[in-house]
Amino acid sequence: METTGFELTNHLLGHLDQRQRSTIREIKRHYSDRDLLRHGLSILIYSAVVIDGVKSVDEFEALHGDSVDDHRVESLITRSPI
Repeated sequence: METTGFELTNHLLGHLDQRQRSTIREIKRHYSDRDLLRHGLSILIYSAVVIDGVKSVDEFEALHGDSVDDHRVESLITRSPI
């Protein structure tokens, strides 16, 4: 079964505490300021924070580094179970 990024994001939204929300905003702002926040990256950010326990931009980049590209994001969206 294929899952959309919106479904995964909505599922993860229900499991956020205040610190996680703040971290997600910080990471999204970092990529948005550099015009790098594109389709599919949000779900990668949400899952890194909620599932992997990422707490900063540096931790996010250490986890995903240069592998954050459209193909990897699409692969994560279609393989991730809710």
